[in-house]
Amino acid sequence: LNQQVRSLAYNVADSVTRIALIWFLLPRMGMQGFILVMMISNVLTSVLCLHRLLKVSEVKFRYGEWVIKPAVLAALSAGAAYLVSLGLTGMDYIPRAVTEAAVGGAVYALLTLASSKDYRYIMKTQLKSCRSSKRSA
Repeated sequence: LNQQVRSLAYNVADSVTRIALIWFLLPRMGMQGFILVMMISNVLTSVLCLHRLLKVSEVKFRYGEWVIKPAVLAALSAGAAYLVSLGLTGMDYIPRAVTEAAVGGAVYALLTLASSKDYRYIMKTQLKSCRSSKRSA
């Protein structure tokens, strides 16, 4: 994409932002301030790079597919993990957290797969091939 200079500018802006935020937030907030600095910095760099990539590649940002759908699926997955956690009240913390994470991740993966256009296309073609192979046999 030949965007090395722009990438360098974004990285310099990110570094300056990090240093300034650490200078102001670390003495006031301690470790929480540092974590906040890292989050702000990573979001800033990601947004700048994504904006540039979309502009250079002339791809239109699809809010529904890239923001709304994952957010809804994540909320549903978190709800499923929460419901499972209600039944795990007597369990120790770490096994409970691992179980909740596994359930949430599995539900998210299954919902993502089921809502995918590619998945529906693959399933439709596989069903057709199964039916045709049964007829020929």
